[in-house]
Amino acid sequence: MRRKAAPPDQFAPEFRSPEEIVEQQRRAKEMADWLAEPSPPPPLPLPPLPEWQGAVPDQTRCEILRGDGSRKPPGKVVVIRKIDHADHRVWVSDDEPVVYRKNMKGRWVAQWDPMCAQRPMAMEDLRILPEPWVRKPPPTH
Repeated sequence: MRRKAAPPDQFAPEFRSPEEIVEQQRRAKEMADWLAEPSPPPPLPLPPLPEWQGAVPDQTRCEILRGDGSRKPPGKVVVIRKIDHADHRVWVSDDEPVVYRKNMKGRWVAQWDPMCAQRPMAMEDLRILPEPWVRKPPPTH
């Protein structure tokens, strides 16, 4: 009867050839060199804010002058929801009321809230409307 070979000792040190040791030392030196590289320079300061950014509060109604064709046509009225000072743009949503419906339990729930669909736009593509502005009635066909 032959005896089975003993399983390798899990805690015994591995035997490595000199080539493997040299390769491991080379990789460790590469990693140390990579970590010692200087960090990239800090980002350049942002250009000065345009004159409109301090004067336009949120919830301001604007008219689109130049739309991108696919999302918003020119002449559509939108509401500024957020101002992104870092990228010099504004986030707008449609100037529509929230649409409610009755659910199966009889509660009134929001079916569509235009604030949930916001898009970034350049302020140069918008014209601020005067304050006493009245929403036009929807077209009847």
